[in-house]
Amino acid sequence: MRTRKLLLGLISLAANSTLLIETAHADRRSGLAGNLLIEDPDDLFAFPQLTLLHRNMFRLDYGGSAQSGNGVLTLGNEREAIGLAVHRGDLLSPDVVGFNTELGWLGGVEGVGGPFGDTTYGDFVGPDVVDTAEAPVLPATVIDLSYARLLGGNPFGVRLGFGRGVKARKNADDDTVEKGAQTFFAAQVGYSDRDSVDGLRWDSSVNAVFGFGNSNNAAGEDENSGWDLRIAGLGRAYYPLNRLVDVGFLANVSLANEHTENAQTNDESRDFDFGVRAGVGPSIHLDRAKVAAYGGLRLGAGKNEASSNGDDDVSRLRLAVPMVNMAAEIQVLDWLYVRTGAEYSWELRRDATDAVKERIADSAFRWSAGLGFQRGSFYFDGVVTNGFVTGGPNFIGGTAPGFLAMASLTYKFGDVFGDGRTRPETATDASRPLLVERPRAEPVVAPAPRPEPAPVVEPIRPIVAPDQETAPPAIDTRGDINTNRQPGRVDGRANGNLRIGN
Repeated sequence: MRTRKLLLGLISLAANSTLLIETAHADRRSGLAGNLLIEDPDDLFAFPQLTLLHRNMFRLDYGGSAQSGNGVLTLGNEREAIGLAVHRGDLLSPDVVGFNTELGWLGGVEGVGGPFGDTTYGDFVGPDVVDTAEAPVLPATVIDLSYARLLGGNPFGVRLGFGRGVKARKNADDDTVEKGAQTFFAAQVGYSDRDSVDGLRWDSSVNAVFGFGNSNNAAGEDENSGWDLRIAGLGRAYYPLNRLVDVGFLANVSLANEHTENAQTNDESRDFDFGVRAGVGPSIHLDRAKVAAYGGLRLGAGKNEASSNGDDDVSRLRLAVPMVNMAAEIQVLDWLYVRTGAEYSWELRRDATDAVKERIADSAFRWSAGLGFQRGSFYFDGVVTNGFVTGGPNFIGGTAPGFLAMASLTYKFGDVFGDGRTRPETATDASRPLLVERPRAEPVVAPAPRPEPAPVVEPIRPIVAPDQETAPPAIDTRGDINTNRQPGRVDGRANGNLRIGN
């Protein structure tokens, strides 16, 4: 009884605290500190071919406000599937997966800031039109589609994205146009080898993002223009040691080049960046738990040319060794999961100009915790705020960050496009002709009950004196009352519904 009251209290607290969210980390994956070795439905963004694995799924992520979050809907059968994502900000860098990366994705591409950001003339400012201030124009996602199918027995997938932002005003007097705009195209291709049961299996993807932007002044003259190109790849592999333990591998490589120009001064600005990340560690699959950890390095190197004269050039280096990530998901009850994870890195940062060289060593440790509720094919996951874990809820005198930092709802509805599926006829269906005549299942006829055998009548024996040499007849001590009760065991079932709020 105490356990039920505690669970009811947690559910009620979650229902009320979700409305008070102010900050966001992410859902299930961020509850695991972004650990990529533990598979998750969000894998279909990093590896589009896994849309086939997570087909027929509806998923929404809830951020700290009604404008923060993203969603995905996938449909398909066992051979091919399609996916539609909305307001997903990872289109510009789908290969980056780590601690709290989901936080940036909640705001869409606009929250990330667009493909430009490291050059001097990357602010493409639009005119001050009605109800808007003069500010840089950021792109928003227009299309985010993925497609996956079996290719040679393994999944192959592509993902295409397009985004644009524009703000313009045309002067009626001289037909000049004042405008600021940004546009990007994203393409991603992935392939997996999952045929081997006791051998190496892996997922891989490569992506390319190209963006361009420009801005004109009130006279219709070009002010700033530029382009950005980023190419990257991501890989994940598992090699089984035994039935429960795999050795997991992670690798990520990225290359980006950004160029902007001031048309008024003919001055240019450039930024070049190279990044690599690698890790290896165990991935443990228990009956009611998943544990994964990896250690490795993260390296970033680049150079920024603030102007054409070269006086403000800055070379940078970011090296994190070691980088360690560990996470665990434990099934406490049949419907309740507890998750936690942590990440630690020791990083050396180096920046150098012609006049000054700086070097800073720093370390970062971050942890996260989460809860998951499952009922059949319905899932509700959330990340618990750090302050709630250590300080308790606010109404007891603890901290006030709320309960859940972010929540996610997932529903998987099976292969509705598979062969042999029939839909029960309704009044609406009966009033319109079917486009395709579906074969109807034959009604199942219950077998006729078997006739009970006629009772056997024992012949009446004459009463005679007993024979002293014959054993007496056996006495039947069995009763006719069925008492299948075993000592120390009580079976029972209670059904009920819990309804919270309206």
